[in-house]
Amino acid sequence: MGKVVFERDDQFANKMRNYQILANEKIIGEVANGGKETIDLEPGTYTFQIKVDWCVSRTYTVDLWETDTMHFKCGSP
Repeated sequence: MGKVVFERDDQFANKMRNYQILANEKIIGEVANGGKETIDLEPGTYTFQIKVDWCVSRTYTVDLWETDTMHFKCGSP
């Protein structure tokens, strides 16, 4: 299985809210303020987004291989 790691900066904006992690438009996890979430996924092509309330990040499309570990850094601009 491939791994995807989401790391979130410790920021005042949205401090009390968890960010939802979306893969192919489905919620697969959450990451807290200053937190880190590692998710195991089957190899394939995925689109990733981060969502909080009604705000959604841009979409990132990646090909995940069985031996891959991909890192994404999240935060408020």
